[in-house]
Amino acid sequence: MGTRSAIGYKLPNGDIKASYCHWDGYPGHQLPILTEHYTTLEAVEALVEPGSMSQLRTRQLWGSSPLKDEQGEFLRHEDGGFRYDREQVPGPLYHHERGDGMKPITSNYPANCWDELMDIEHLYVFHPEHSYWEHIEQD
Repeated sequence: MGTRSAIGYKLPNGDIKASYCHWDGYPGHQLPILTEHYTTLEAVEALVEPGSMSQLRTRQLWGSSPLKDEQGEFLRHEDGGFRYDREQVPGPLYHHERGDGMKPITSNYPANCWDELMDIEHLYVFHPEHSYWEHIEQD
């Protein structure tokens, strides 16, 4: 089961533009990636614009399989991530990349009612005026 999250940024009017992320949405996983790789508004906009994603950072491509050694153990990269038969440079795995015709989905949400509009457990909001990430957990 995925830990559902949304990743977005605060707009000048106070709304949040965000995209859904299905897997690994807990803060111990998402926040280090966001704070290391998405430090400017331009980088965050480029992350959010393609729409909903399966994972925030992976080498996996749709239809790829993890590789195993002769003993059936998964092969891993130096950083601990799985090796796949087809890989990308580490980055998001967007739903529209599956090739099934799914359109990119992003949404604007009023800042005070995000939890009523999305079925997520965590929201990550980049505040461009101060260049920091805020984590909001749904009760």
